[in-house]
Amino acid sequence: MNFNHLEYALAVAKHGSISKASQHLFMSQPYLSSMIRNLEADMGYQIFDRTSSGIAPTKEGEQFMKSTRNILLELKKMKELNSGEEEKPLNISCYYATFIMELFLKFCNASKDKLPDKIKEMGNVEVMESVLSDECAMGIVFYAQKRQDRYEAMAKEYGLYLKELMEPMNTYAVLKIPEAARNRRPSIAP
Repeated sequence: MNFNHLEYALAVAKHGSISKASQHLFMSQPYLSSMIRNLEADMGYQIFDRTSSGIAPTKEGEQFMKSTRNILLELKKMKELNSGEEEKPLNISCYYATFIMELFLKFCNASKDKLPDKIKEMGNVEVMESVLSDECAMGIVFYAQKRQDRYEAMAKEYGLYLKELMEPMNTYAVLKIPEAARNRRPSIAP
């Protein structure tokens, strides 16, 4: 068994068919089927149930898939050790607003880039604090026009930058200014 075989097993589980997985992997169906049988023999248990309607992981196969994902993730991390770049989680905080989440999810679905590891909804002050503390790489705030001065002053006191995202909606990205004071708390009353 090699690591490619693990990736092939994940593809079979994802597509629910050896035929579809083989097309996706650009390999012959007989080879992939044989490789899956050999993998099951190596493991000592059946990974997939085969039916006329397709293929699905067995109970043991589900656990195998979970372990396989973890193994391949760790392998990726080990390969990145040599590259000098460590993949850091991208966490985003945003104000409680359905339209913000909908727009953000549309953006993420249209993007070929990786989705953030976490998206947290919270109040505007908490959004700014999460960016300030490096808990989140970016925040999204939304507020009424009459509160603009308050939030701009708070961002300035925190050493944060507000980048307008949607003009008529008063929606801003909250970003950290490099080398800004990190442990300051706002003195602005709500």
